[in-house]
Amino acid sequence: MKLRAFFFWSILFSFYFQQFWISGLSTPVKPYMVLVLVLGGAVVYLNPRFRLPPYVVFVAFFFVYMIFTSLYSKEFGTAIVRGAGIIMLVVAYFTLYLSSQSISPDLFERCIYKFTIVYSTAGLVYFAYGLYVYDPDPSQRKFFGLYFEGVLPRMRSFADSPNNLVLMMLPLFYTLYVSGLKKLKLAYAFIGVSVLLSLSITGYLCFMVPLLLTFFFGGKVRFLVMVLLVLVLSFAGFWFYESNDDFAEVVNHRLDRVSSGSGRLDLFVYSFEGISKSPVWGYGLGQARFYLEGFQGRDLQSTHNSFIEVFFEGGGVAMTFLLLSWLLLILYVLQKNRGIRRVKLLSYVLSLFIISFANMMVYVELMVLNFFVLGFLASQGNRGTSQIKVEPIATINPAII
Repeated sequence: MKLRAFFFWSILFSFYFQQFWISGLSTPVKPYMVLVLVLGGAVVYLNPRFRLPPYVVFVAFFFVYMIFTSLYSKEFGTAIVRGAGIIMLVVAYFTLYLSSQSISPDLFERCIYKFTIVYSTAGLVYFAYGLYVYDPDPSQRKFFGLYFEGVLPRMRSFADSPNNLVLMMLPLFYTLYVSGLKKLKLAYAFIGVSVLLSLSITGYLCFMVPLLLTFFFGGKVRFLVMVLLVLVLSFAGFWFYESNDDFAEVVNHRLDRVSSGSGRLDLFVYSFEGISKSPVWGYGLGQARFYLEGFQGRDLQSTHNSFIEVFFEGGGVAMTFLLLSWLLLILYVLQKNRGIRRVKLLSYVLSLFIISFANMMVYVELMVLNFFVLGFLASQGNRGTSQIKVEPIATINPAII
């Protein structure tokens, strides 16, 4: 039991150190890949019997089909590399799923709480250190926990981008949000500060829209309190904007980028022009980046939208598989949960849906992490109704973190 738990926590937390990879190969080798390859066989051996939720099976079918599209990809080598990455993601999910069989929901919530405090603190220190030693050389755009976008110092912590930091915060936040743990204000504060410093508009929407919906369904009083809080923060931000020139410059620069979705709206229109030429089967796995070479002379790796990219590479067939996978996930949440817990988990789904519209998330390991955590929480039903006292941070078990 202890060995299984050790495997689980090691693999789960390895997703949070995305920035530290082994370079020099055709694709970066990240910490989670190393642990999955090293521990995957042992995890399967220790958990030979298992049952998968229906939506997981359908996601697997979707990935199999996307690998099949490699057969008609013009750049076959790129398709093969992407296909190998998909296989790694599938193996990573199954490794997490199997090793989690020995983890109780209470233990999961307590450990996530402690990890949130430690990880967020370390991430903020890492970001502050990046600001302190920052070299204005353009080659240092990504520096420690720092990500510079023009004049904007955005926090990325141990992720490789601010948006990926948001993806790391989502499973931590929603685990605590649906739990029965008490005294979570410190953890929420750390998550909130991290998301705010990411300066990710997509990240803000991922948290604000679902939370407003949760408070709306949670009762009129709670909803009005939430609206009042948003208004107070908005007025405070406007006052600070008017009274501080440096802050105003940062906001203006970010708003200029947001006005066109950081250039994404033009990119989406350009992508649909390509889709219209092959709407049923698409162009094959990993081919979007080559089509985008003709877009404004920019070196783009993706369409920055999960659904558009799947439509482009796999056509309407792949889009059908993808949308059905999302639908089955929603039905699974509805079937397993009731009341406010159901609303909170549907808010989690909405958060992932929002970020998928602004970024290419289908082949990103952090999306696998989020789908695992969402599935784990959904499978527990309404058990999170009782309140559990959180142990002091000083009692963190070194074997777990």
